[in-house]
Amino acid sequence: MSFAIPAWYLASSTLIGIKAVAFSRDRLVISLPFNMGKEKTQKLICSHCDNPVEKSDEFCPECGSLFIRGRHCSNHPQIEAEGACVICRHPYCSRCGKFSMQKFLCNNHGGYEMYEGFARIFGTLDDTQAQFADSCLKKAGMHPLLFSKRQPKGGPRFFNNKLWAPGGGYIGHAVTEIKVLVPCSEVLEAEKTLRKLKILKRVRQPA
Repeated sequence: MSFAIPAWYLASSTLIGIKAVAFSRDRLVISLPFNMGKEKTQKLICSHCDNPVEKSDEFCPECGSLFIRGRHCSNHPQIEAEGACVICRHPYCSRCGKFSMQKFLCNNHGGYEMYEGFARIFGTLDDTQAQFADSCLKKAGMHPLLFSKRQPKGGPRFFNNKLWAPGGGYIGHAVTEIKVLVPCSEVLEAEKTLRKLKILKRVRQPA
């Protein structure tokens, strides 16, 4: 597998005096020249999405790119995995998942609306219900975010309540709904929490 070093990495290396740049499959390893305590620091960055990763990570938690060879699909043990789903964290082959909007999602979790690393788990036109869901998730230690498109001036939230996917196809969510979003890694736990509170009524079906 070949890699391209982004131009800003090269510019940064000149500006701050980076001593070494190396690759570990999809991880870009940058050795910094200054000392933090007694040891020289190393910053690991996923070469697919440019997000920081840990040395112990087998895949990027942000985009699902695999860092080690030999991982096999959870559904097809004889086939090498293409990535790890950012929601369920299991590895899958190209038949069972794919990269979409720079994130690897398995077929079971490919139907989520995504916003900058967050996934929509619930939507409502009721402000109070949205705030309640947000509060419950925060109390459970999660990191929800409420998001809503601006409604027409003087108009109700029920205005134009159809949302179409960028690639076509009706999603079924109101344009002006208040969306409860959580980081991809918290989706399953957040949905479980909202189902216990009877805010979510059913288990999500595969896309």
